[in-house]
Amino acid sequence: MAKGVPVFTKRVKRLMNSILGRQYGVLAKIVEDFDRGHPCSDVVFLGDSTVLRVANEDQDRRSTAEMLAGDLSGAARVLELSHGAYHMAIYYHMVNTFRVTRQQPRLIIVPINMRSFSPQWYLRPGWEFAPEIRLLRRYYSGQGLRLRYKKARTAKLEGEYRKTRVEYPMTSLRTVGEFEELRLNHPDSPTQQERRRRELFIYFFLHPISESHPLLVKLREMVELAQMLSIRMLFYISPINVEAAMRSVGQEFERYFAMNVKVVKDALAKQNCVFVKDTDGNDLCDRLTAYTDYSRALGSDCFFHTESIDEHLNQKGRRFISEGIRDITFKLFEPVGSAVEQS
Repeated sequence: MAKGVPVFTKRVKRLMNSILGRQYGVLAKIVEDFDRGHPCSDVVFLGDSTVLRVANEDQDRRSTAEMLAGDLSGAARVLELSHGAYHMAIYYHMVNTFRVTRQQPRLIIVPINMRSFSPQWYLRPGWEFAPEIRLLRRYYSGQGLRLRYKKARTAKLEGEYRKTRVEYPMTSLRTVGEFEELRLNHPDSPTQQERRRRELFIYFFLHPISESHPLLVKLREMVELAQMLSIRMLFYISPINVEAAMRSVGQEFERYFAMNVKVVKDALAKQNCVFVKDTDGNDLCDRLTAYTDYSRALGSDCFFHTESIDEHLNQKGRRFISEGIRDITFKLFEPVGSAVEQS
C-alpha cells in the first residue's frame, strides 16, 4: 500500500496540471519570501541549468546557489530562483516583481550565459517562457496573483525556427535547421563526431552579438530597474569550456568568442556597472551594480566532461564560482558587514 501512495500522488498531480495548469514555483517562492511580511532572504540567486545541474560523479550535490549559502556561513540567506534555459528576458520580469513586494533582497546575482545569445537558445520557441512571463507581469502590474499556467504549445513554430537563416564565422552552415540536425545526431564515426563538436561550439558561442541584441536590451533594462529600486546587483559571465573549444575549432575560436564577451562587458560598463577583476583593492561599498568575468576562467576538468560542449559545471567548477561570488558579496555588503556578521 505504501508503495502505491507516491504513484497515486503523482497521478493526481499530473491530472491537476492538465486541468488547472502547472504551478509556477519561481513566482510562488518570490511571493512567499518577500511578500508575506516575515524575515526575507538577503540574496536572490537567479540562474539557468549551469547553476542547478550537478555531474553524476559529484559527491557534493549542491547547486552553485546552495554552495554560496554555505560559503556565506550564515551571514546572509540565499534564495535560489533557477530553471533550465532561463535568460535575460525572463530574469528581467522576475526582478520586476520586487517593485511590488513588501520587502526586497539586498543583492541579486545574475549569471550571463554566453550561449543564451545564440539563436539555438534565445530564438528557440520552447524557451521563450511566455506563459511564465505573463504570470510575472500580471503580478507586478497589480492585476493579482496567479500561480498556474499551461505550457506553451510550440510544435507548430519549430518548422519556422529551423528555417531561420544565421551568419556564423568558420562554417558553411547557414540555417538553424542545419545546426539542429547536427546537434540531434550522434554519429559513430570519430571523424563525424569531431565535425559535430566543432560545429556545435561555433553554433553555441560564436554567433556575432550586437548592441541591439534583444537579450542585451533586457540586460540594460534590468540594470536600470535595479538601480531605480536601489537593489544591489552582481552579474557574472558564466564559464565555458574554452580549452575543449580550442581543441575542436582552433585558436580562432578564442578571438571570435572574446569579441562577443567584449560586447556584453561594454554594455554593462555603459550602465555604470563596475568591473571586479578580484576583490583586492576594489571599493564596492558605494556601487549598486557590479560584474565579473568567469567566461574563460576554468579548465576542462571543471565541466561535466573534459570535452563538454555545454557549460554545465562539476563540483570543482561550481566551487570556484561560489567562492568568487562569496568574496565579492562580502565586499558589496561591507558598509553593513559587521552588522550582517553579527545577525
